[in-house]
This record gives sequence, structure tokens and C-alpha cells, in this order.
Amino acid sequence: TTGSTQQLDQTARNRYVGLKGKFGTILAGIHDTPFKDISRKLELFPEYIGDNRNLMSTGGNSGSGWDLRTANTVKYATPSMNGFTASYLYSADATATPGTEDNRRRVDSLGVDYTSGPLYVAFAHESHRLPSTVTGTPDGNPTEKGWRLGGSYSFGAFKVVGLYQDLKDLGATRDGASSVKRKSWTLGGAYTAGNNVFKLQYAKADALSNTSTGASGADTGAKLWALGWDHLFSKTTKMYVAYAKTDNESAAAFTVNGPSAGAHSDVVTPGTGGDPSAWSVGMIVDF
Repeated sequence: TTGSTQQLDQTARNRYVGLKGKFGTILAGIHDTPFKDISRKLELFPEYIGDNRNLMSTGGNSGSGWDLRTANTVKYATPSMNGFTASYLYSADATATPGTEDNRRRVDSLGVDYTSGPLYVAFAHESHRLPSTVTGTPDGNPTEKGWRLGGSYSFGAFKVVGLYQDLKDLGATRDGASSVKRKSWTLGGAYTAGNNVFKLQYAKADALSNTSTGASGADTGAKLWALGWDHLFSKTTKMYVAYAKTDNESAAAFTVNGPSAGAHSDVVTPGTGGDPSAWSVGMIVDF
């Protein structure tokens, strides 16, 4: 990878060393950000087709979107305090090519969540401080940022999840002249009947708009529907069937099975305005 993507190591799982005690947990290495953690806890189609990251993780100059696994990372998480926990992650520049390092490149990610029985509520804020080479401004220091608010609630056999996201200063220059913003959200529900789980999820990404003027990037939004059935053979083995469809506006090209759906290497980016759909049948064994 090159440029601003040098902080990321998306091809590997979390790899780190750390300490855990009454003081909380501190680790160093390669790890998911608190911003990503919230999304993963609220996703009904994790790594499947229809994963909301197809809409909510894209955009900006960070190279791999907004569900990051960063290198050169230090992360601290507090112990639970009456259901509340907080975490902070810092990732420094990881450029490996001599002469291309930029100490201004960094990721700061902060998360706070609350768990009480069937209720889970969480908030996260993240900023990507980008190198000047992203925009070509010799002494620039552009920073894009975003926040997420979400939660889930279980009652009987039902579970509902929701996630709202607001991204700002995407593609920002030092003076903010070209920066844009995008809002998106996800709502879903699951029903458990014995060893079967039936799921429905909807995600929507609004059109881009200019941060300064509010002018809209016409027809750059999309909608994503996902429908699924999981059959649990045991605590470690399940079969799933999923269907998903993305409805792109005329100037958008969001996927239905992007890199977030790790088991699906046949990623196809649709033509602008295309409406991709896909079926997926598989089995997952945890060990």
C-alpha cells in the first residue's frame, strides 16, 4: 500500500501484545478501532453479503474507509464501571518507504458504550489526520472525521439494532474548499425460533454534500436491503442463506458484497447507477 493507507493492515487479523488487570486493558500492535468495534457489535450480516459496510464504511482519503484495523497502534480500554466502558486508540504513521514518512499522519478513535441486560448503547468518534500529499498542499494538514451512535435491544425472541453515522471533511484540503460530508444509517431486526434465526436489515447512505455550502452531490446515495436465515447446528457450527440488493442512485456505485464480506472474493463494483444483487449459501465453523 502507499500514501495514507500505510496505517492499515486489513489483510491480517488483530495481532498485539498487552496487559489486562483491574486498571483495564492496554495493548500495542495491529487492532480494530473503537469506531469499527461498534459497527461490528450491531451488524446482523457480519462478513456476509449485505454487510452494512458496503455503504457505511466507504469514503474519504483513509484508503480503506471507516472500519479500520490499524498498524502502529496503542489502545486502552477501561474496566466495566456499572455497565459503562470506554476505549481510546492511537495509530501513528506506518510508512515503510524511506523518505515518504509523514508524522502528521495518524488515526484517533474513541468509543464509549453501555450494557445493561438486553440493552446495548454505544457512541464513537474517529479522526484521520492525513499527509499533505493527499491533497498536494505542501504544508497542508487535512483531517477528516466522523461519529457513530447505535444500539441494540432484545425482547423475547426478537432483537432490533440501529446505527447512525455522520462523516465530515471527506477529501478535505487545508482550507476546507473541497471537503464533503455524508450521513448514513442502518436499521435491522432478528427473530429466533429454536435453532433458526431470521434476519432483515436496511441501510441507507445519503448523497454527498459540501461541508461549507451544503450543496448536494446529486444522486450519489444508495440503499441496501439484506434478508437472511441462519440455522444453528451447535454453538460452533451454523449454516446460512442470505440475499442482498443495493439500489444505487444514478451517480453512485456502491457494492453488495464488498471487501467487508471476507468470504466473497468475487467482488464486483457495479457501473455507476447499477443495482447489484447476490445470493449466498455457506457454513461457518468456529474453533
